[in-house]
Amino acid sequence: MGLDRELFEGEVAEEFLCGICHQVLLNPVTAGCFHMFCQACVIRKMKSRVTKPVCPVCSAALSLNMTDTPIEFKLKLLNLSTQCSHNCGDAFVLAELPDHMDVCPNAPVQCHFTAQGCPRKVKRCDLRKHLHECDFREVECEACGFRTLYRELFTHQSRVRCLEKKLKQQIIRERKASSREIIRHREKLVKEHAKFDQQQRKRILSHAKSQASRKSERQTTAGSECGDSEFDFATTQESVFLTEDVINRHNQQRHHSEEAKRMEVSRQLTKTPHSSRSGFASNMCSQCNRKFIPQQNTQAACRWHVGVGTSRELYFRYSYVLIK
Repeated sequence: MGLDRELFEGEVAEEFLCGICHQVLLNPVTAGCFHMFCQACVIRKMKSRVTKPVCPVCSAALSLNMTDTPIEFKLKLLNLSTQCSHNCGDAFVLAELPDHMDVCPNAPVQCHFTAQGCPRKVKRCDLRKHLHECDFREVECEACGFRTLYRELFTHQSRVRCLEKKLKQQIIRERKASSREIIRHREKLVKEHAKFDQQQRKRILSHAKSQASRKSERQTTAGSECGDSEFDFATTQESVFLTEDVINRHNQQRHHSEEAKRMEVSRQLTKTPHSSRSGFASNMCSQCNRKFIPQQNTQAACRWHVGVGTSRELYFRYSYVLIK
């Protein structure tokens, strides 16, 4: 087959056209009748069983013993301006066609895995993508490392079951990694808690020291106002820590405070007004809500209103009955 006449600029002369395919000559040869044809067209014509191998112009018999065309004719043919037949947009003379075919991005090329059985031809610009997707490319099994064709990888994995083994190993590795991460996190938390406890102890100790210093300042201020200039700073420093002396001193203070409260309650009871049933010039008792006269009171009155002249023994007897 020759080249399409539409690829050339302007009209192409009849001498440059093949007599069989009527296209621009490609690898021209000269028959015995001096007519020129494409070499591929002559070979196809000779192998055809439908038509006779004769010249379509003069009906002379054709044979494979063709002669080469003159050099002057070839130079004229190679100087014709043409465009790429693969629509890449490049224009050049016909002599540069073989060099352009080696770099044309749209030219069809054979796959590199033809030896493995790939029959496809792709464009040169799509060859890299095809090589990454070709079913006849050689790959390595991700589970066991066995190298085979991509189309046979699934058969290998299903037969050997290496993918399942890899998945189990991956799960084991992930679990070990997660357990190590948990242990690392726990150790970090322990360190943070220990550091926080240490900071809390320092804070409490500093607060206790500040409280002790404030207390010592108050005691020194009170001592100076009362004329007492002596102050024991060691006692204040020791009160920060819970020693045995501090605990005993605290218990004594609590005992004294409880005794003071009891004395105060007894004093309030002794000051309780005496009851009376008379309503003249009387007061209202806050304990039994009865009126009484402090000067005119008897022992038969309310037990909260024991008379002024009663003995202390009667008072304690009434108090014991009340408490019981």
